[in-house]
Amino acid sequence: SLVAGRERRWDEYNSEDDDEDADAGGGEGELTTLEKEVLIAGLTDSEDMGPAVRAVHERGVSEPLVKALEELSAQRSNDILQACDQERALDMMRSVQLMVSLKEEAALSESRLANINARLQSDGARLLQAQSDVVDMRQCQHNLAQADQVLA
Repeated sequence: SLVAGRERRWDEYNSEDDDEDADAGGGEGELTTLEKEVLIAGLTDSEDMGPAVRAVHERGVSEPLVKALEELSAQRSNDILQACDQERALDMMRSVQLMVSLKEEAALSESRLANINARLQSDGARLLQAQSDVVDMRQCQHNLAQADQVLA
């Protein structure tokens, strides 16, 4: 569907405007096939998902959307399996899963390093303060020794 010579965005879509998919649902809490296509296209072709998410929430169709996205994901996985031989596709999927787990491990390691660094900085600050206190005490001892020699 077009609005002012361009494709509609999800937040501009009103199911009452198009009756062509009325047989596919579209009642309260349901998405028509056209609505699913428009919404999924809007989500995948845009970095700003706010309007689409807001519209889904306002219409109360989050469950049908999740189901539609799961169906799309399964369909895309099957497309990958068919496009490649199955073993290569499984290797690719395993590689993607491995990369995701490596990214998670890297984030965890980064967090651990940040915690270790914070502790080292704290301990180092205490050691520097202790060193400064020792220098001050030695200076006092030296001053006392000089005063003792002058008085003696």
